[in-house]
Amino acid sequence: VTTGNGNTAIGSYALQANVTGIANTAVGASALFDCTGNNNTALGKSAGANITSGGANVAIGYSSLYTSTTQQNNIAIGYQALYSTTTSNNLAIGYNSGYAVTSGNKNIFVGNYAGEDITTGANNIGIGYLALEAATTGSDNLCVGKNAGDNLTTGSFNIVVGSGATASSATVSNEITLGNSSVTSLRCNQQTISSLSDGRDKTEVEDLSLGLEFIDTLRPVK
Repeated sequence: VTTGNGNTAIGSYALQANVTGIANTAVGASALFDCTGNNNTALGKSAGANITSGGANVAIGYSSLYTSTTQQNNIAIGYQALYSTTTSNNLAIGYNSGYAVTSGNKNIFVGNYAGEDITTGANNIGIGYLALEAATTGSDNLCVGKNAGDNLTTGSFNIVVGSGATASSATVSNEITLGNSSVTSLRCNQQTISSLSDGRDKTEVEDLSLGLEFIDTLRPVK
């Protein structure tokens, strides 16, 4: 360290390469080994070991956020959480959570193996053990519950809620699944579902040239 300040390093080779970095905390062998960035926190052997100029990252657990270099604002908590990520703004909590994320960003995974196979998929939320575990390139999915949506791979814009709830196929998109195959009833005070149909949901609305003469020709029947 030359001009850097406010750093804390505990463990062999922790913050080894830091020269100008500021306010970094590394606890564990080789934690933040290559770091020259600012405001990073890493706890655990090889946590954030390859971060260089990246900043404001949190890596807690063995080899968590291991591959990240220049990325920012990632939070990885758990053994090898976000291990492969080379992008920013992801949150993964749990054993191997978000392990394979590369360029996918703005993902949130909470639970062991949650979102483990996501690579380029973005804007996903998987909460629960193995939630959204097999998804790879699918984006904008919301899966909540143990094994929820664990069959999805490339499907996008799906909502899957409930323990063991799965989508209708691995590639389906724009689908909502409530509960697993054991669910026999749905309870709700409001028993009707209204389709989206108002001016806020329509585009390219144009006035018709038809007037009262057309209306007079209509013949109502029952």
